[in-house]
Amino acid sequence: MKKMTLRLCLAAGLTLGTLAGVALASDTVLATVEKRQITQQDLNRAIQSLPDELRAQVRSNPEFKAQLLDELVRQEMVYHEAQRQNFQENEVVRNRLKLLERELMINAFLEEYLSRNVSVSEQDLKEFYERNKARFVTQATVAASHILLEDEQKAREVLRRARAGENFGQLAREHSLDPGSARQEGFIGEFYRGQGLVKEFEDAAFAAEVGVHPELVRTEFGYHIIKVHEKNPSRTVSLDEARDRVTEIIAEEKQNQALMRLIQELELRYSVRTHKDRIQ
Repeated sequence: MKKMTLRLCLAAGLTLGTLAGVALASDTVLATVEKRQITQQDLNRAIQSLPDELRAQVRSNPEFKAQLLDELVRQEMVYHEAQRQNFQENEVVRNRLKLLERELMINAFLEEYLSRNVSVSEQDLKEFYERNKARFVTQATVAASHILLEDEQKAREVLRRARAGENFGQLAREHSLDPGSARQEGFIGEFYRGQGLVKEFEDAAFAAEVGVHPELVRTEFGYHIIKVHEKNPSRTVSLDEARDRVTEIIAEEKQNQALMRLIQELELRYSVRTHKDRIQ
């Protein structure tokens, strides 16, 4: 990983200025800039603020954690210098703080409003699931490998060898004209109908039993030898399996309804005039 930049650290440690400075009794002080303490808790917050991939790297590597601590120290020094030069009175800073305060107030109000006015009960879950069972039906899938050949006679010979029990993956690596799947011993993955495979191949794969299909399948690309690894029939997902998704759907729907009611109340409470004809 490249050494982390100050810009990245500034984004990760956005709240350090307000959160650092007073260490809890159980919190370890990792660095001090003047009288401001940077603690383990501050470092943990900075790590949590990183993008997912980078966060995982930093958490598992003490060297990266040390680099991030160094950047937090640099950030704190820059903050001190900005204070020394009285940037708290800077017009740009003050305007941005006003915008930030407005955004934080709106978000905090909406979070609190929705928490008071939106809840999802077990009855809600059951009723939604029963009304929308069709939304929770999985498609039938097949996991398969193939060997693609151009010459029919050679394809029949390779099919004979595969049916006789020779290693299908080795045959694919040696003979298949599909380089992408050949590198994976012929494996093309798990797929459902309509996922982009040519119709002849798709129909044969779904009709075949598990194992090497006894017939060659001809498509516009040539002759395919198909091996089916697994077949998963379509099924209805149970409410327990779909619970998180159902809860998310209902909560989103109820939140939208609650917000609409809120806006209607506010439209009655506040005088609003818009001049859309003036928009440039």
